[in-house]
Amino acid sequence: LTTAASLWAVSCVGLAVGSGFYLGAVVATILVFITLISLKKAERRFSRRNRYRTIIIESVDASGQVGMVTGLLEKSNIEIRNIQLYKGKDNTRRIKLLVKLPGGSLDPQTLNDLQSIDGVSEVYEE
Repeated sequence: LTTAASLWAVSCVGLAVGSGFYLGAVVATILVFITLISLKKAERRFSRRNRYRTIIIESVDASGQVGMVTGLLEKSNIEIRNIQLYKGKDNTRRIKLLVKLPGGSLDPQTLNDLQSIDGVSEVYEE
């Protein structure tokens, strides 16, 4: 339910209590709780698919590194929404990617493929 619908439901329960209709207020409160809990579970279930995640890759600062990473992700049907590059100390680079993952989380095979790229020292989801 939206915030407005929840406020309307609470105000109706308050009116029922104020007018002395306690049984109706209790029943309405129970129904609102059941509805909110079940909708929250359904939302979590459906929003896991195609959810945006942040992947951080620590690697050496070498030419072509970003191209290898993006090529591998595109080959795995992972949509890249944003890329940010950060220079680190000692010739290192942090690649921060906002991606849309088809299954909701990074596939273990894709994770292994990313870690096997030359120069990549660490891959993790934020």
